[in-house]
Amino acid sequence: MEVKQKRYVFILLDIFLKKNHIQHHILINNGYYPIWLQCSTEAKSQQEHGLVLPNSFFARTFFLHKLLFKYRNQIHHVEIYPGGRYAPVFLLLAKLFNLKVLCVERGDLYYLVHKKYKWLTRISGLLIYRFSALIWTRELYAKEYLEKLNIKTEQRFIHNVIQLPEFCEIPYAEKDIDFLWVNSLKDFRKLEWFLAALRKPLQNQKLDGKYYKSQIDLLANKPSNLQTLPYTSPHEYYRRARFFVLPTSLVYLNSGGGGWSIFTGAGGPRVLLNERMDLFQHLMKRPMQIV
Repeated sequence: MEVKQKRYVFILLDIFLKKNHIQHHILINNGYYPIWLQCSTEAKSQQEHGLVLPNSFFARTFFLHKLLFKYRNQIHHVEIYPGGRYAPVFLLLAKLFNLKVLCVERGDLYYLVHKKYKWLTRISGLLIYRFSALIWTRELYAKEYLEKLNIKTEQRFIHNVIQLPEFCEIPYAEKDIDFLWVNSLKDFRKLEWFLAALRKPLQNQKLDGKYYKSQIDLLANKPSNLQTLPYTSPHEYYRRARFFVLPTSLVYLNSGGGGWSIFTGAGGPRVLLNERMDLFQHLMKRPMQIV
């Protein structure tokens, strides 16, 4: 494996999550050495994946200044997630040492454009989008949103879809999950549509994702046959599921534009996806009759 001359990549984020392992190993396999700079106080149990930054603003700034100065000639680039209020300070420090800054767009644009973030976080995000050297987008709707904000920064689209490992398909009659919903709980993903469609008793449904305050209340009175899980690998659940559902008011996916009404699939769960509540519930009727 070739080792790059400038091999360090410094990544500022709240906390290192399981899903970050993929990027971590890809960087290493390509000759880079990632250093994860974690801002959250909850990151103390995750120190093996990088550095946990001091809580104090001045202590954190001094620490990062010293760190970037030490490695300034060995850093290939730094990555910033724009949703944090401290992100502009890290951007300024990176600019001070003439480092290339990559903005990682992970979904913050939706909350920024629709003003769901507090004003300080929105200003922070705008600064990161505007003054980074490059924006890494993972969803196709990001291009339209950046245009609305008049952001001219160069963009690179790299989808966040990963190849699932090969698995032995379970016969349809032996699958024990009727409907599988795997996603983070963001309001445009319309969890309430799915819950409303489950009024007819079914055998078993699973909801797998990260809980957001704006959506978690919806699960307070969830159907008794709906099981919720924290973030975990979904591979085994894909095998066991008869249908995969994705109701949403914002449909672009990672490989096309516009909205789809899908009732198809092969080699895995069949897909039910729609961008309108009435059509989504209509789509749910047929599988409810056959599960």
